[in-house]
Amino acid sequence: MNATGTITMTMREVDRFKVIQAVTEARLKPGQAAERLSGWA
Repeated sequence: MNATGTITMTMREVDRFKVIQAVTEARLKPGQAAERLSGWA
């Protein structure tokens, strides 16, 4: 994080964040998230 509080993320990181966010908002089950994220390692 820089001095302004901005976080820089790659598009891949943004995609992963969206999947994790969907789990925390109960829009996606953890198992489904694991399937989506498994190919990104």
